[in-house]
Amino acid sequence: MTPDSAGLGAADRDLAMLAASASATGERLQSAANAALLAVLASDLFGLLAIPGAARGTPVIAAALLGTAALAIWSWQTLLAVRLALDTQVFRAFALGSGERLEPGGFDQALARAGLRPAGPPRSMQARWFGARRLLVQQAICLSALVLTAITTLVWIGANA
Repeated sequence: MTPDSAGLGAADRDLAMLAASASATGERLQSAANAALLAVLASDLFGLLAIPGAARGTPVIAAALLGTAALAIWSWQTLLAVRLALDTQVFRAFALGSGERLEPGGFDQALARAGLRPAGPPRSMQARWFGARRLLVQQAICLSALVLTAITTLVWIGANA
């Protein structure tokens, strides 16, 4: 398969479309993370309301710590989601027809000029895909941690209510 005028072969365009589709999954993970964070915060509120004032001590402090941890995890996960949303748009632009496409080498140069990436040779589409996949895995790990935090908060409050 020969490259087109921008230097991308059909395999690279296909990989760009795969990467765009995969990184778009970040939006769905963001929605799930929002729900998990809401569950943790709602559990914390429930704990404050359901546990009698005299018994609040450690259970409420633990729930507050879990809520704080959930906010930190959610914040990092949201940053990953924003980055994946950008990656989705970039990969889609790489996969367009040769007259409309964002050229990978030019994109890397623009990132270097903006100070967002060190100057150097253009990255391969494979390297770009591995980077997007790494971000997606990190986002999925954050979501898992949020769900675990929500479950732990519910169990902790339930055991101490």
